[in-house]
Amino acid sequence: MVAPTPALVNTLRAQHPLPPSVATFVADAIEEQILNGQRAPGAPLLQLDLAAEFGVSRVPVRDALAVLEQRHLAVRVPRKGVIVRPITELGVRNVFAARRVLEEAITRLAAPLVGTTELTALDGIVARQRAANTARDRTAVRAADREFHSLIWRTSENEVLEELARAVWLRALQARSFGYRLPSWGEKSIERHERIVAALRAGDVEGAVEATLAAVDDAEREILAQVTEAQDAVAVAMAVERR
Repeated sequence: MVAPTPALVNTLRAQHPLPPSVATFVADAIEEQILNGQRAPGAPLLQLDLAAEFGVSRVPVRDALAVLEQRHLAVRVPRKGVIVRPITELGVRNVFAARRVLEEAITRLAAPLVGTTELTALDGIVARQRAANTARDRTAVRAADREFHSLIWRTSENEVLEELARAVWLRALQARSFGYRLPSWGEKSIERHERIVAALRAGDVEGAVEATLAAVDDAEREILAQVTEAQDAVAVAMAVERR
């Protein structure tokens, strides 16, 4: 595994005005590697190797792995230890089924409450996402994507649905990283967001719901296609090894 680049280290530090704990810093760095595809699903996360890679003791690495488990990016497997959470077709379908239910309910509540302040904020997020996409800054594109949906969740004024939406988003984060790797993903995400904003600006609740669910459906299709492709590649590699 390649050690974190200086650019990644600087980016992570910039995201924390106050120094984070060593464990949090290591967890954030590994998360970025997972979401960027540097650590594949099922890859081992060995304490000794990670301690050497980041130049820290095993204690903060152990704590960092616990954080990654909480973020649903790692899982502890008997006799294997902690590995990057595997991604399965069923897992992706389950997560997006939950997203459909939550996003529809939230959008129906939020749409009538969206005013000038919210629309201005959403426009600003889309503009930042477009700038990040132009700059090929995938980390910033992902952050803008989450910020966009978070604003709508908050606008619904239903803390329970918002909490559930955030939990499901975390569960979907790693799977979504497959979609993020598509060269066209950033532009497609921006177009989806613009359709949602257009419906909200028009006061069209049903249109906003339709645009939101279409965005969820599109994202699921893109991710499933990538998951299938990755699984096929693994199957081919294993077949070659058996020869």
